[in-house]
Amino acid sequence: MSDRILAVDCSNRFTCIGLVDGETPLSEMNLDLGRSQASLLPVCVSSLLSNSRFSFDDIDFVAVTVGPGYFTGIRVALSYGISLAKGLGIPAIPVSSLESLAEAARPSEGEIIVPCIRAGQEAVYCSALRREGTAFEVILAEGERAQDEFSSALSNIDGRLRVVATEGRTFTGFSLSGEPEMFSCIGGLALGETAWKNRAEAVSPDDIRARYYRSPGLGNFSK
Repeated sequence: MSDRILAVDCSNRFTCIGLVDGETPLSEMNLDLGRSQASLLPVCVSSLLSNSRFSFDDIDFVAVTVGPGYFTGIRVALSYGISLAKGLGIPAIPVSSLESLAEAARPSEGEIIVPCIRAGQEAVYCSALRREGTAFEVILAEGERAQDEFSSALSNIDGRLRVVATEGRTFTGFSLSGEPEMFSCIGGLALGETAWKNRAEAVSPDDIRARYYRSPGLGNFSK
């Protein structure tokens, strides 16, 4: 059995779709679909597979980001990914959007990445991860943190930190000591690579659960 993975992320503003075969990146699609995300996601996935000369029958796993991030986007990706995996009769891989963003930063060995995703209400979803070989060591667990908690948590970590985010408005209301690195999106290939590294966590599609870190509807915001 191969490790061909179709990965889908809707946790941020961009919809990211990636296709990898084991450690080999194949193709990706990263689009700002706005409010058409739910209706266009199936079309985009079909297009990516077709352009890559693959069919759904060639897929061994469906990977989907389970959060944290935009509530609506997480639900869109989960609904599609779970339904697709169940229809194909294949396992699903739950993927952290924060770990995928850290992967997109392409850290060097030993480097500590602090991936951040906008939470609104002057808070961020964040974690801190140290690159150890091809994996990450968790230095700071995922969670939602307000400015004071965010600053305090980072001050307790020894070493140089690279703070990365997908939107400038992620840090609205924050006072930062330096400029964070900005990425337009996580990216389908970084997502696929993260899924492949976590393929041992593959489960039945029915067992996939979202990681919101906040009750849906509290402090919600538009994309």
